Order: sequence, then structure tokens, then C-alpha cells
Amino acid sequence: MTAYVCPECGESATDDAHLDGSPLCPVVGAAGYEPARAVLVDSPEGQLVQDQLLDAFGVDAALDVIRNGTSEQDALDGVLGSAGSYGLDLDGIAPAVGASFREHLTSYRGRTAH
Repeated sequence: MTAYVCPECGESATDDAHLDGSPLCPVVGAAGYEPARAVLVDSPEGQLVQDQLLDAFGVDAALDVIRNGTSEQDALDGVLGSAGSYGLDLDGIAPAVGASFREHLTSYRGRTAH
């Protein structure tokens, strides 16, 4: 089976819809808004989409710690808990999300340390 991903939200997809059957996220086309075109997971664009999604998970967890005082482990557990809804393997993504989380948390703490 060929694996696709929505290029806008990073969710797993068929070649023309999200796995739940909803249309792919809207993008602006020549005639106005239209559904995005799914990309192959193993393509360069698909890898970029997944890398950006994992980085966004790290950002969300870091902001949860900074803004809400959530423990680091609870923040990571929270974002990793949503991995299944994106069709992602938790064990496969945890190292990348953790690295992104640490990078952004260090950056945010540096900005607020004044």
C-alpha cells in the first residue's frame, strides 16, 4: 500500500482525502480554495512535511512548559499522545520530538531569563 500525507496538516491520507474521509486541507489554487494534493510519505516533500510536524510537536510541548508550568514529561507525553491520530509510530518519532522539544525549550528559557 502506498502511504500518503496531507502536506498542510501532516495527517496520514489516501491519495485524495484524510484517512477519516474528510477532504484534504484547503490551499489557495488558481480558482480559489481547493483541497491540497496528497504527497507520498517517502518523497522529499513528504519527509519535509513530517519533519515540520515533529518540530511542531516539540514547539507545542515547550510552550506548554513555559506558558502553563506543565512538567516537561507531561508536556512531552501530551504531544506524543496525539501521534496516533497522525498515523505516526510513537517509538519512531519520540527521539525527534524530544530533540525539538529540548531545543525550543532552551531557546524559550533563554528569551525569558532577562
